[in-house]
Amino acid sequence: MREILAPIAFDATFRLWLYTVSHGQLLFRSTDAEPGRNVDIVFMGVQHMKVRSTYDGLLLREAGEDHASRRADAAGQTGLVVLLDTPGDDYVVCKAFRISTNTLGRFQVDFPVLFREAES
Repeated sequence: MREILAPIAFDATFRLWLYTVSHGQLLFRSTDAEPGRNVDIVFMGVQHMKVRSTYDGLLLREAGEDHASRRADAAGQTGLVVLLDTPGDDYVVCKAFRISTNTLGRFQVDFPVLFREAES
C-alpha cells in the first residue's frame, strides 16, 4: 500500500522553469527561498497538468476526491495527482516528484537528475 503524501508548504516564489515533452518532466524553481540556493520541484512521468507560470507561496498535497482528481480520472489519466494549493485548482498528474536544493546558476539545470527515469 502506498503512503499518502503529507502536505508540503513553501513560503517562496516558484516559477515554471522547464518542461520536457520527450521525458514528461516538469521543473518549478524557486530562487528566493535562501540566498544563493535554489529549491527545485521536479515532476516526473507527467501525464496531465493545469499550472501557471508563477506561484507566490506553494502548498503541495495529494488530491483526494477533489475536482482535479475527478478531472484527471475523466481524462483517463492515472498516477499521483498533486495539487498546487493556491487560489484556483492547479494540479499535476505524474508518476513521482522530487524536491531538492542546489546552488546552480540561473540558467543551469541538473539534467542527470532531471532526466532520470521516474519510478513507477
